[in-house]
Amino acid sequence: MGLHTLVLLDLHEDGTFLHPQDAIRGLLRMAERTGTTEFGPGTLACVLSRVGSSDARAVAGPIGSLVGRDFGPPLHCLVVPGDLHFLEKEALAAFAGAPHDL
Repeated sequence: MGLHTLVLLDLHEDGTFLHPQDAIRGLLRMAERTGTTEFGPGTLACVLSRVGSSDARAVAGPIGSLVGRDFGPPLHCLVVPGDLHFLEKEALAAFAGAPHDL
């Protein structure tokens, strides 16, 4: 449907946080197991860190390339964009380091 998907990364029962890298690996494993062509290592994604704080951060790119990145301390969430307006593409490139050829 071309909609954006927000993935909120949960807490473990011991109070530790789910790291974005673990969430990404899990999503990629599920996509491989199901054989989907809609989601894979080349799918654009954005990890947002500490949204609403003075040190908020956004990192975007193909989801497979985000596994090895450091996103800093929690809290984190993951956004898998749907269809993007050209201004959204420009913003992801300018503020989150996404490739310019989205």
